[in-house]
Amino acid sequence: MKRNAKDYVSTAQQFFAAYDAHDVDGMLGLCADGALGRYAPYGRESVVPIRGGIDVIWRAFPNAVPNFRVKVIELIRGSQRRARTYTSLTATFCVSTPTPKSHGSTLTGTTPSSTVSNRAACD
Repeated sequence: MKRNAKDYVSTAQQFFAAYDAHDVDGMLGLCADGALGRYAPYGRESVVPIRGGIDVIWRAFPNAVPNFRVKVIELIRGSQRRARTYTSLTATFCVSTPTPKSHGSTLTGTTPSSTVSNRAACD
């Protein structure tokens, strides 16, 4: 079945709404069988299967970061079957305060500062 670019934008919007709701089954329902994807932490050129690959991360992430939210900042129609999205992921990440250098240092969790909106002390 052929779809136009507008259909793919709608699908992308539905996908990120499911992501924001932590609905992995809803996300997978929008992916074609045999779909491949790129996951930024694996590198720009890395292509990974959705099922049996990236979906494992999608299922684990809400357990690791239960209060994360995803917001679509911009969604751009592409050629053929593509839509490019720019999203913001916000959450509270637990980070401990580093101890003085003479005693070593501890950091419980790290993430690029551009994606962190809140930080909380660890218990």
